[in-house]
Amino acid sequence: MQTQVMKKIDFTGKDLFVGLDVHKKSWSVTIVVDGMEHRTFTQPPDPEALQKYLLRSFPGGNYQSAYEAGYCGYGIHRRLNDLGIKNIVINAADIPTTQKDKLHKRDPVDSRKLARGLEKNSLRGIHVFERDHEELRSLNRTCLLYTSDAADDLPCVDLGGPRLIKKKKNQHTTLLPPSLLTPIHPTTQPH
Repeated sequence: MQTQVMKKIDFTGKDLFVGLDVHKKSWSVTIVVDGMEHRTFTQPPDPEALQKYLLRSFPGGNYQSAYEAGYCGYGIHRRLNDLGIKNIVINAADIPTTQKDKLHKRDPVDSRKLARGLEKNSLRGIHVFERDHEELRSLNRTCLLYTSDAADDLPCVDLGGPRLIKKKKNQHTTLLPPSLLTPIHPTTQPH
């Protein structure tokens, strides 16, 4: 009986560049190693599945990834970094694109461009706020939305907590603080 010895490939110290084109239902993934494209494939939208694939196929590697900023926000970015995959989020307008790429826009093409851009170190990530700061920005934007000109016809807007009332005074908008928002009851006049 002959035994077969399998030599396990070790990628310790090797940089792996992962381009991601993320969508709600699936991700297009391209992996570039040592200047060669290893594979482009589609996977479920799951950072843990990507990590599992990278650890199984490229043990010990230095994983770097990038995806375009968009609807999905920064949750994927934070999760990939937590899993040990150094990720950056790219402004889509900053990715070099040829006319041919524009005519033949497909998810695998986009993920390849991201992986190649990472490899060439030609991509610069956008600033990603900490989660707390991002939530405050979101709250601020929501308040601005409800207190914008679109809410002019409403006497008040209920944001689920203290009530913000918007009133017009000589064409200037005044936001009243919650301390001034006490109900006014008509007093009864003695006859």
